[in-house]
Amino acid sequence: YTAGFWGNPQIFETLNMPKSLFVMLLTTVALLAFWAVYHVEGRVNRESRPVFRLSRVSISMALLGGMIAISGVALPSEKDYLLATTEQLSETDISELQVMSVDEFAFRLLDEDTRLRVFDFRSAEEMERLPLPRAVAFTRDNLFEKDPMKLFRQYGKINVIVADDIETQQRIAVIITRLGHDNVRVLEGGARHFEHEILGFDTSRPPASRHEIDTHRFRSRASRDLPAILAEQTAPPPVPRESKRAAGGC
Repeated sequence: YTAGFWGNPQIFETLNMPKSLFVMLLTTVALLAFWAVYHVEGRVNRESRPVFRLSRVSISMALLGGMIAISGVALPSEKDYLLATTEQLSETDISELQVMSVDEFAFRLLDEDTRLRVFDFRSAEEMERLPLPRAVAFTRDNLFEKDPMKLFRQYGKINVIVADDIETQQRIAVIITRLGHDNVRVLEGGARHFEHEILGFDTSRPPASRHEIDTHRFRSRASRDLPAILAEQTAPPPVPRESKRAAGGC
């Protein structure tokens, strides 16, 4: 009780055991506790009770508890289930995702928008080669860890998922949505598309319409000014995985 604030520790994490094993053990202890209390009541009330009472209630409780205990080990974990079910996304899953265009992304970088936060799922080599401002280095494992996912609950942030290709971004965004966070967007086409369309924009290609004139003007500016901004960046550090202990009382 003098240790200060430790965040929100969970028993299975403190004991360093799989959650599924803890579920099975906890259910087993609960069933034994019901059985023990039943006999304690008999002793207190001076009743003679059989060691095992085969009634509908006791049999139902035993079966239900056994199913819960077995399911804790037999069923796949949430991580395994979500990774498996997002390998092939449906058209509905993809259509419900919010997309940020490469032009909007470039504009927010040029404007130094403090609300923008980039969750960078690229390889360490790609992040070193082309670091992005306001980026947090993330992995798929971070999606199933308590402390890193707190970043998605911060109010007022524009969270953008960035990976090398759009398919990877879509799978990651669907996982985040199914975990209960809907304030995410995916970058149009992925990081490679952004690099090709914005940083490598061909300024010599003449625009053919009024819309293309505006786009040409902006991308010409972005391809000229963004490289200097990106050159000042460094690869983002890994996201912290544990809550910092605060000094003081609880």
